[in-house]
Amino acid sequence: MRITQLFAVFLEAGFISLYLFALGFLLFPSSAFVTSSILLFLIISGICFFGDKILLSLMKAKPLPKQDSLYDMVNHYSFLFQQEQKKIYLADDCDSCFLFKSMTGPSTLVIDKSLIEMLSSTELEALIFLACVKSKGQKLFLSFVFQMLKGLFYSPLFFLPKTSKVYSALNILFSFFLFPLRLIEVFTFKRESILLEEDFEVFNKSSLGKDLASAYFKME
Repeated sequence: MRITQLFAVFLEAGFISLYLFALGFLLFPSSAFVTSSILLFLIISGICFFGDKILLSLMKAKPLPKQDSLYDMVNHYSFLFQQEQKKIYLADDCDSCFLFKSMTGPSTLVIDKSLIEMLSSTELEALIFLACVKSKGQKLFLSFVFQMLKGLFYSPLFFLPKTSKVYSALNILFSFFLFPLRLIEVFTFKRESILLEEDFEVFNKSSLGKDLASAYFKME
């Protein structure tokens, strides 16, 4: 599976390079290949080394105080799965609880502030357990790089209000042209069998299965 995910990231990088080369030929016809190659290298390097900081900044996420009981819960499951300790951030409007990791930084857990008020302690624990299940191996880093590269195409939308007609039109246009990347994402990182396997692991390795189902129901 890791080879498939790595191939997906390289395929997406190739997809991006086509746009960069086209832009390079328009702006710098005499040195299009060199300019585009440098841009591609800088983009991928920036994501690998500083992508976590960029994403947290865009989300306006705030670090959770280490005295919070959530840290004890996360550290417990990190130790259980023999994983490194994680940083925890709170954000608005991310509608979930998810982990990501850059090449150099520690794994980072982002939790929507509303979930802390909406879910019970055991339901929140079930989501944290599931997040730790998903973070095993190199899948977390490869998935993060894939999502950040895909986000580059949608970056113009960050500067537009979501209620504007221009935002809606561009969103539809980008979604149409990036549909191949969406297919790659579904079959590689979000295949139904993979998601079900991760959910079943919560049921089989803990007593939090019912709490996970309850959390899903409340989040819908």
